[in-house]
This record gives sequence, structure tokens and C-alpha cells, in this order.
Amino acid sequence: MVLVLAIAVPLIVTLWPLPGSGALRLNLVPFATLAAYLASPDDGIGELVNVPVNVLLFVPLAFFAPLASASLRRWWKVALLGLALSFAIEAAQFLFVPGRTADTTDLILNTVGAVIGYATVAALGPWTRAGS
Repeated sequence: MVLVLAIAVPLIVTLWPLPGSGALRLNLVPFATLAAYLASPDDGIGELVNVPVNVLLFVPLAFFAPLASASLRRWWKVALLGLALSFAIEAAQFLFVPGRTADTTDLILNTVGAVIGYATVAALGPWTRAGS
């Protein structure tokens, strides 16, 4: 049940339509939007908040995945799971969700979050089933 929630929350947060342009948007340049914000920080803090949020969204999934399935007890499998889910989300945002931008930065940050989640459960190994 916790794993389902760890998957559902990122899906709801990332696939909810946002107000604004209905145009399909795509950013293929990693960290371009963050660089633009840092060059002109008066535009608001939205992009700066985007970084930790994208990382944190995937930590619970990667924490609970190895606990739920013995086949996910390798860091690279959890990283691939995070990358695959993130890619699916970004593709859905590009194709179907108004006001959202499909962004390569999100792929990177979500995958980093997955690796952090796996590293956390691996570090707690003796106290979890993943450590057995």
C-alpha cells in the first residue's frame, strides 16, 4: 500500500494541469530553466523550488521498491525504475497535460531522487528486509 502511494503522489503532482498556456512545451536542454532563473532571479522562486521537489518526489518510491520486491534490490534497477517512471511522466506531460513542460532536468532530478531513496534503504539495510 505504501509503494502504491509512493507511485501515486508523483503521478498526481506531476500530471495535474497547471493554469497557463495550453501549448505543448518541451525542454531538451538540461538545467536550462534553472540557469535562466539564476541569471534573472526576479522572476520568482518557482524554478529554484522545482529542484528539491523533483528530487524528493522519487525518494519514497525508491525507498519502498526494494522492500516490496527482491528483484529491485540493486541500485541500478531502482535508478532505471525511477528513470522509466520519470520518462513516462514527462512524455505524458508533453502529450496530454496543458500548462506543463516536459523537461530533461526533471528526468535527471527524479533519477537522482531514486538513487537517494535506494541509498537510504541500503544504509538502513540491517533494519529492513532489503538488508537481508
